[in-house]
Amino acid sequence: MVLVILAAGIPTANAQGSWSTVTSPTTNNLYSVFMVSASDGWAVGDSGTILHYSGGSWSTVTSPTGAVLFSVFMVSGGDGWAVGEGGKILHYSGGSWSTVTSPTTEYLHSVFMVSGGDGWAVGEGGKILHYSGGSWSTVTSPTTNWLWSVFMVSGGDGWAVGDSGTILHYSGGSWSTVTSPTTDTLLSVFMVSGSDGWAVGDSGTILHYSGGSWSTVTSPTTDTLFSVFMVSGSDGWAVGDWGTILHYSGGSWSTVTSPTTEPLRSVFMVSGSDGWAVGFSGTILRYTGPAPPVGGSVTPVNKLVVSAPYLSLLVLIGAAAVAVATKRKRKA
Repeated sequence: MVLVILAAGIPTANAQGSWSTVTSPTTNNLYSVFMVSASDGWAVGDSGTILHYSGGSWSTVTSPTGAVLFSVFMVSGGDGWAVGEGGKILHYSGGSWSTVTSPTTEYLHSVFMVSGGDGWAVGEGGKILHYSGGSWSTVTSPTTNWLWSVFMVSGGDGWAVGDSGTILHYSGGSWSTVTSPTTDTLLSVFMVSGSDGWAVGDSGTILHYSGGSWSTVTSPTTDTLFSVFMVSGSDGWAVGDWGTILHYSGGSWSTVTSPTTEPLRSVFMVSGSDGWAVGFSGTILRYTGPAPPVGGSVTPVNKLVVSAPYLSLLVLIGAAAVAVATKRKRKA
């Protein structure tokens, strides 16, 4: 017996989500967004702007500085860091942001915390700072090129990227340069694991780290890409100039519809179906992907995604088919 199911009304696994503009409490340029959870997040930008996402909306919070803030990273809902212009370093603790002593006056473009007691920041002139023992200090850098992004896989393994295709690797307790397949400025790096990572930058450049080396991959855009975020090894996003949004799926990158033409400077995905991007003029975008239909969990069944109501229907169809077959067998 063959059971034929008409799938017209059944949600499919490749259903697409979309990006939309959400209300922003500022018109200042925003450079970085970080989500602690689906209901708690932060964004920073020009003139010391700090935004907090809570209760389903974004609002401005008191900032202790007027300096441009380029990067924010939250260790938890109650512990976070932001860095920016003039070597400015802010710490979030006890429900408020405050400035902390910085060992540099160079611009800091990116901060990444391995834990509450271990972190890194990079910036102008190849500057690299390390947070350890409760304070920030300068460490030896193998480059004088500006560094734009840092990502740590663990306390002993990390990457930083910057001008002229610069790629640095942290291993064995020190930073060193590694071979780069491009001379284009690299503005963002994201590691899925110690052996799988991505970097993006000027002219739509996209690099992939695999098999122990970096290589260029085909890009669907020539617009500058400022930020990349991978949900997994097979699902990721990148954003850039002119509101450009790219999606990595099925082994390749493609452009997706964007609701803005403002430059997008940062993207952060809470999950494969929930994400945020921020950019110039206070632009805030939200990605909402296909969610499980009401009534139960989603389970892949022969390339279809079937929810509880449909499963109930299939059970009834199956029961009816069995009854018919049994009745025929008795008549025979």
